[in-house]
Amino acid sequence: VLPYWQNGELVINSTGVSTYGQYIAWKYTPVSNTINVTIHVTSFPIQTGGTNPGIEIFSPNVGDQPNDGLGFYGLLIDFYGGRIWFHTTTSNWYSIYTSLPQPNPNYPFTFTVILTKNSAGNVTVQSIYINGTQYSINVNTSFPWSQIGYVGIRGDTGNLFYVSYFSVNGMVLVSSSGVTTLTSY
Repeated sequence: VLPYWQNGELVINSTGVSTYGQYIAWKYTPVSNTINVTIHVTSFPIQTGGTNPGIEIFSPNVGDQPNDGLGFYGLLIDFYGGRIWFHTTTSNWYSIYTSLPQPNPNYPFTFTVILTKNSAGNVTVQSIYINGTQYSINVNTSFPWSQIGYVGIRGDTGNLFYVSYFSVNGMVLVSSSGVTTLTSY
């Protein structure tokens, strides 16, 4: 089931997916050295199977992947499994951080990720906010800042959750009025 709109919310439904999760992403090119990505999840009623739903960043060549194959950069900051996952052009997803604070997915929560460009020109996960509380993370990656091409939402296998708000640097992509198509920023 592809993500769909219902009652003013974007529904991420991966309950029928047997081996991989799914994502919805918007084309995005950074215009500064900081990216602020915010998601408001109003309900998370089904959390069976996969434990890594969250916010994803991809390189421009990710395309429409039938699985988690090779050839692209990816970064997943999950709001259920407590991890940061990294995908390189030559390797599949692997965990680079294992102790993220997590919101309680049983009630509405707002989850914000702050990404910065580090001195090596790569992406750093600087901090996350859960319902307004800041947690410093400062995890450096080898994902080149210049290779950021998409930002999105991931639902892992067996997840069902509802999103009422999703934004990148204040540009609203999902709200009660619908889903925005972002072609450049």
